[in-house]
Amino acid sequence: MLKRRRPTPSPKGLRRKPSGAANQQVRRLEQQLQERSRELEQAMKLLLQSEKLAALGNVVAGVAHELSTPIGNALLAATNLQQETQLMNRKVRGDSLNRRDLDDYMNSVDEGASIVARSLERAANLVRSFKSVAVNETSEARMAFDLRTALEDCLALLNPGLRHQPVSLELKCPGGVECDSYPGALTQVVNNLVENAVRHGLEPKGRGSVRIEAAELDGWILLTVSDDGVGIAPEHLGRIFEPFFTTRLGQGGSGLGLHLVHSLATGPLAGEVQVHSRPGEGTRFELRFPLKAPDNRPAPA
Repeated sequence: MLKRRRPTPSPKGLRRKPSGAANQQVRRLEQQLQERSRELEQAMKLLLQSEKLAALGNVVAGVAHELSTPIGNALLAATNLQQETQLMNRKVRGDSLNRRDLDDYMNSVDEGASIVARSLERAANLVRSFKSVAVNETSEARMAFDLRTALEDCLALLNPGLRHQPVSLELKCPGGVECDSYPGALTQVVNNLVENAVRHGLEPKGRGSVRIEAAELDGWILLTVSDDGVGIAPEHLGRIFEPFFTTRLGQGGSGLGLHLVHSLATGPLAGEVQVHSRPGEGTRFELRFPLKAPDNRPAPA
C-alpha cells in the first residue's frame, strides 16, 4: 500500500513577501485614509468656528435689544428738554417769565439731564463690555487681563438674554488676579457653560440659578460654573464632551458646545475641565488652567 507523502513544511517564520501591486494598493489606502482624516479635521474646525460665530451672534442680538432701552430713554429725555427750552424761550421773549416757571424749568433740566446721563452711561458700559468680549472671542491674541474684569464683561452680555427668564446669575471672584493667557478662549468657555446650564439644567425645571466662582491657587485658576437644575443622567455623563452628542436632537442643539469647551480648556488654556452631576441635584463644571499659559500652547482655532 502506497503512503501519501506529507508536504515539506516551510522554515519557521518564513512569510511570503507582498507583491509590488499589493504594496501600491496599501500605499493608496494609507494615502486615502490620511486625506479623509485631514478633510474630517478641517470640517470639524469649520463646525467649531460656526459654533463660535453663532454664540457671538446671540450676544449681538442681546446687546442690540438691551441698548434700545437706555438709548430710547435718553432720546425721550432729550426731546422733552428741547420742548421745555423752546417754551422757556417764548416766555422770555414775551416778558411773561415768573419765578415759578423758572423753578419748573430748572427742575425739568436737572431731571432730564440725570436721565440722559444714566441712560448713556448704561449704553456705554454695554458697548464697552461687548467690544471687549467680541474682540476677545474673534481674536487669537494672548494677553494679560484681569480675571474679574473679563468675567464681568462676559456676564454683562449674558444678563440681557436672561432678564426675562426666572434665572439668576451670580459671580464670585476676587479682583486683582492678573492672567497671562487667552481671554477669548476663556470667554467662550464661560458663555457655553452658562448657556448649557440654562438650556439643559434650568429650562426643564422652569427656574433656578447659575453661580460662577473663580479663585487663584498656587499659580492656577480654578473656575466653577454650577447650577441647581435637573442634573445629568449617569448614562450621559461620560459622553457630554463628545462632538455632536446632544440630548436635544432636533430642538436646536448642535452637540458642539461642550466639545468646544473641552477643546479650548485643554488647548489654548492648557488646562482641564471636569463635570460632576447627579439627577435632581444640579451640575458643576470645574475648569482648571494655569495663571500663565505655557509658551508652546496653540492659539484658539
